[in-house]
Amino acid sequence: MPIYGNDCCSKCCYNELKQDAADGGRWTRKAKCTLRELTIEQPSHRYCINHPNHNPRKIQEPVGPVFKAGSYPSLHGVWKCAPDSPAIRTRLQALLEEMTQKKRRFSQSFTEMVFDAVAISHLEALREQAALPSILRLLEAADTACFGLSPAPLTVPGAYVIRAAIQAALVISNGECLDQVESWLYAESVAKTNRFGKGNDPFTLVRLGVVEALENCPHRKTKALLEDALEDPHPQVREQARAVLRRRKDLAA
Repeated sequence: MPIYGNDCCSKCCYNELKQDAADGGRWTRKAKCTLRELTIEQPSHRYCINHPNHNPRKIQEPVGPVFKAGSYPSLHGVWKCAPDSPAIRTRLQALLEEMTQKKRRFSQSFTEMVFDAVAISHLEALREQAALPSILRLLEAADTACFGLSPAPLTVPGAYVIRAAIQAALVISNGECLDQVESWLYAESVAKTNRFGKGNDPFTLVRLGVVEALENCPHRKTKALLEDALEDPHPQVREQARAVLRRRKDLAA
């Protein structure tokens, strides 16, 4: 996200210090988020998914963390971790239920898909056990949408939703649901896809997500799956698998 972009905290409707009359109406150096009850330094470098540009449904509960500029979807760019409260957990699970009830969820609008991916990652961060059945249902729906009798094109935002769901399922279940998600490691397009880069399709993003999630997965099959990923058709997936295997070996030493 560019500095002073339209979706930063400085220009958010939830920033009660958005304009400082004493400063001639210029953007302030701090933001006070009424949604998160948070004072934000360098608000032109911070943003979250609740900003109205990303949140057309105007969800009032905080969803996901506050990111540093330009960081999504890398968790290394998190400035403030996703908050927790009973109300937030209830709202996140309600959002997840909505995801499982919509048809062709994985070719929806970019804005909606990115919001959903962040909401799922929030549930992962909370280790919300009650969300696991719905996450697995969402992945079943994704499998049908991508590989059923009438497969729909998978978009890059849709791939981020699937990726977030796989990673959340493995973390929340402590690897116990690996048998239910491992097939995504071998997922390749069987339908026309919207490419996100030369020689790539959204399924590469999904497979990368599986490999990343396997790094801390205690399941006995993890090593064999990572070794399979060394033969992936995409070099980025192969490189990631090698890196994960090295790190796991170092931890075991």
